[in-house]
Amino acid sequence: MHQPKEIAMQAASALIEKKGIGIQLLDVADLTTLADYFLICTGTSAIHVNTLCDAVEKAVADDLGEPLLHREGHRSGTWVLLDFGSLIVHVFTEETRKFYDLEHLWSDAAPVNLDALEKAVLETSQNITGFDEDTRVLLDCDVSGSMCSPISPKSSVKNYDIGLMLAMLLKNRCENVVCGIFGTDWKVINLPSTSILNNVDLMYKREGEVGYATNGFKVIEYLSKEGIVMDKVMMFTDNQMWNSNGTSQTMRI
Repeated sequence: MHQPKEIAMQAASALIEKKGIGIQLLDVADLTTLADYFLICTGTSAIHVNTLCDAVEKAVADDLGEPLLHREGHRSGTWVLLDFGSLIVHVFTEETRKFYDLEHLWSDAAPVNLDALEKAVLETSQNITGFDEDTRVLLDCDVSGSMCSPISPKSSVKNYDIGLMLAMLLKNRCENVVCGIFGTDWKVINLPSTSILNNVDLMYKREGEVGYATNGFKVIEYLSKEGIVMDKVMMFTDNQMWNSNGTSQTMRI
C-alpha cells in the first residue's frame, strides 16, 4: 500500500514523460473527502489525452499495484477522469480545461510543485552519455553507516542521497536494469520505470533492510551465482568496503 503522495508523484511523472502540458497537482485532503490529491493535465488532442491516461494507468495500476477504481470520459477524449481513490486524475483538451477551470473551482487547494523539478531530472537522465536503452546495467547503492554521513559539516545532504539520485537517473536512462542496495547483505529492489524523484524516495525508505556493514562483494557474488551478464556494474559508494564476515571475498578498490 503506497502513500497518497507517492501515487500522485508516480502519476505526475507518467504525464511528464508523455509530454503532458500544464501539469498541476493539488492537495485537496483538507477540502474534500473525494481524494487527497487532484492531478490536472492538458493533452494536445483527444488521442493525446487517452495516451496520457493510458500511461498513468500503467504507472499507477500496473507498476505500483494501486487499482484504478473508475475511468470516465475516454470515448470523447476531451476530458478523461481516472479515480485511484486517494488520487483523481483529470486530463483535458485545452478548450475543455479552460471551460471547466478546475483550478479556479479548487483555488483553496495547496499546489504541489513537482513539474519543473521532475522535468529537470528527466532531461538530465536523457543526456547521460555512455548509456542507452539497450545497455545492461546493475545499479547498487551502498547504504553502510558511512554513507549516512553528511557530505560536509554544514550540509543536510548525505552521501547516500547523492548515490540514490545518480542511480535513479541511470535507472530512467536504461531499459535493462537490475537495481538494489547493499550493506551487510545485498538486495534487489524492484522499481517502476518512471518517476525518478519518487523512486529516490522509495529507495530511501528501504535502506535499513540490508544492515549497515560494507559487504560490496555480495553484489558481484549475486551476479556470479545467478549467471547474470551485465555491460556495466555501477556501485554508488564512498569506497569504504570490507568483508564483515571475515572470509576472503573482500573487495579492494
